[in-house]
Amino acid sequence: MDYLSTRQGLNLNSMDIAVQSLVFRQNEVDAVVVFTPKGSGPATPMSIPYTLERKGDRWVVKPRSNAGQNPHGGMGANPHGAGMPQSGTGALPPGHPAIPPQSPQ
Repeated sequence: MDYLSTRQGLNLNSMDIAVQSLVFRQNEVDAVVVFTPKGSGPATPMSIPYTLERKGDRWVVKPRSNAGQNPHGGMGANPHGAGMPQSGTGALPPGHPAIPPQSPQ
């Protein structure tokens, strides 16, 4: 919760937050945290994995090793599926990184 409270734009009071799983390894733990919006009726929860490291008597979230990588995974893969248009006009939304053409499979 200490780590989450430092994240800009994250309103902890508007979410239910639960730890789904923990896997301990010596001085580290892998945790999966589930976020569900409060008061929005049926909502799809979002699960985010974290790795924490023991620092004295506290557990501290470790920086992600994949920071700055494609959030959709893959190496330049089209996250929307091969051959699927990027938008109704064929143009990418403003600020979206370029997607290289894919060869037919």
